[in-house]
Amino acid sequence: NFGAENVVQFGDCTDILVAGTTLDCIVFDAAECASTFESDSMGLPQPSISPDLSVTSSPTRGPPTTASPTVKEPCFDDWATFSEAARDSLGGESLILCAGTRFDLDDEKNADHVPLRITSNNLSIRCASRRRDSCVVSGGSIQMKVTGSVRELVVTGVTFSRALVTSVSADVSVPFDIEFVECDWKNNTGSTTIEITNLEDELPVRSLQEQLDVTNDFVCDQCVFESNKANDGVIAAIGASLFIDFTDFRNNEVEGSLISTESSTVNIADSCVTDTGISSGGSLINSTNSKVYAEGSYISRNGDGEACDGFVDEFGACIPFNGTDSCSAAKRRCHADLESLIDALSRPQGVVRVVTICENSIIDFDGQPAIELSDGRTHIRCGTRASHRNSCFIIGGGVQFLVTSSLLLQGLTFSRSSVASIHAAGNESTMLEIIDCQFHQVESGQASILIYNGDIPSLTSNRRRLAITDFNEPDERSMTVQVMFSSFFDVNVELSPVSCLNCNVVVANCQFEGNNGLSGGIGVWFGGSMDLQQSCFRSNIGELAGSVYVTNETVSESENWSDSNEVTTGDCLDLFSATGCAVDDQACSGTCVPFSSETCVALAAPTLAPTESPTTEHMPIEGCYGDWDELRDKIQNPDTSIQEESVVLALCSSSALEVGGEPIVLDKNISIECIDDGDCMISGGSTQFVVRGDEISVSFLGIT
Repeated sequence: NFGAENVVQFGDCTDILVAGTTLDCIVFDAAECASTFESDSMGLPQPSISPDLSVTSSPTRGPPTTASPTVKEPCFDDWATFSEAARDSLGGESLILCAGTRFDLDDEKNADHVPLRITSNNLSIRCASRRRDSCVVSGGSIQMKVTGSVRELVVTGVTFSRALVTSVSADVSVPFDIEFVECDWKNNTGSTTIEITNLEDELPVRSLQEQLDVTNDFVCDQCVFESNKANDGVIAAIGASLFIDFTDFRNNEVEGSLISTESSTVNIADSCVTDTGISSGGSLINSTNSKVYAEGSYISRNGDGEACDGFVDEFGACIPFNGTDSCSAAKRRCHADLESLIDALSRPQGVVRVVTICENSIIDFDGQPAIELSDGRTHIRCGTRASHRNSCFIIGGGVQFLVTSSLLLQGLTFSRSSVASIHAAGNESTMLEIIDCQFHQVESGQASILIYNGDIPSLTSNRRRLAITDFNEPDERSMTVQVMFSSFFDVNVELSPVSCLNCNVVVANCQFEGNNGLSGGIGVWFGGSMDLQQSCFRSNIGELAGSVYVTNETVSESENWSDSNEVTTGDCLDLFSATGCAVDDQACSGTCVPFSSETCVALAAPTLAPTESPTTEHMPIEGCYGDWDELRDKIQNPDTSIQEESVVLALCSSSALEVGGEPIVLDKNISIECIDDGDCMISGGSTQFVVRGDEISVSFLGIT
């Protein structure tokens, strides 16, 4: 822990005072504040599970090793320090900007550190807050300079304003992929707002399919370009593949085109372009020797009537965009059926393809082939909270997902697959992460999760089920898989619910109950490694082991628990290690390792913030509230109070509620939210809210 500038009125202990028989002062030992949680792309604190699974250890008692989030470097509120950290980065880092920070690049003290220079791979720069304009870079000629072959640069939640020449300049060479997510550009001037130049000697124009073979990606996802003045275009690209999704262009002024490209490919979808000032004869996209793919965007009030509301093709004809009737750029689309999901997963992607399945939806695979994911990195989530509580059901079919590329599945419920919900068929260098997913009610097939770098054997006419001996030993190590905060209930399969054939698998904070197979939870064959932590096994039936069956030596397990499991061959109810035995040797005299925990210590998945839009069971009351007494009357006055079981009350944007009198008592399920991140403030009073009652849920969103 870290302490600084704290003041004590009596005595001199500014950290921890232990008042026992004597007064002992404990001084914090950290030299700086390090209280920022390590998190994934959704902001979800992750267990600190080591990817190195090569250490063999016997079961031990001790504190849980996966419960605590990993702590990382503090956030930056000084431009010079931040600039040096970015310049000196060797990659693989996350640089976090403190919420509420405004960097003024016109300040003399920052002159030697402008622009921000980036040359390293796998670098994340993000604002600590997801509120718009919480981290602002203002002024300067060029604010960010990216050079070289830069891979996997992701900038999230930063606002760039008042640049005089170019806000972001990229002089890059293949391969490169640069992504901006939820970033804003406002009131910039100069030749361009963003400029990407590919330094290749020859710049071929690539088709949409050819883009998959060459990485020259520049991505804007859920961004805003507002009130910029650019002579040569708000975005200008030479030799790049532009992916512009859910992005809002409004009130910009340009000389020729909003987006100017040469020898490039432009993919613009679900975006909005409104009130663009374009010189006569210009167009929204100038596509010199380029290809343009446009779909589902809203176009309105651009140019002076003479400009092209689209792009000009090689014959000089104006091709208007395939438009929509309303702007949906601020709301990322979710998918509620299989056809829509397949379409979303087949679209070109940037650094990471994020696909959201709508809450309370069923994706039915009956009679349909598996979705194959074989390129890039993909994140499929249930609702914006990525929680299984949002009820996204994946049902039916044989194999539902065939995976050979990096994938994160979050918050999904899998059911009724006849072969395997997930066939993880990639090699060791690819990662499958499964977080807060449920696998339920499977009555046939090989596994819920089959990790096998090979083809699944076919059943013959005289055989009704497969055995592990029907599978060929993989020539190389299978995919690396992490399963966390997930559950497997009533899964009846021929192998095990989680079946690993020469793979690296981590299972942490998972629950297995009422399953039936060669083992009731996990089976590991043909080598590989397993790390099993803080998981629980109850009422499972296994042919070879009640809970876990492994044939390899590289096994690590700690803080696991079992109860009421059964085994039909032998007597091992927990973990059976069959090291050195043939895969089909049911009489193997291996080693039974009992689990060490006396209780189930599996953690539930951490929950994220409430969904961005309320579900049908949680609808907001019409109107908004900007007065404290008005809000209190709505909640507490018997004549006007809320009768619904669960509601959302909205505070008006930019409202300032002065607390007067008694606090508001909240005794029902309620969420009080600020409209559109609109700077809502509640001030004054001694106690502002009192939460009272049993089994109620209260949340506050976006309020100061």
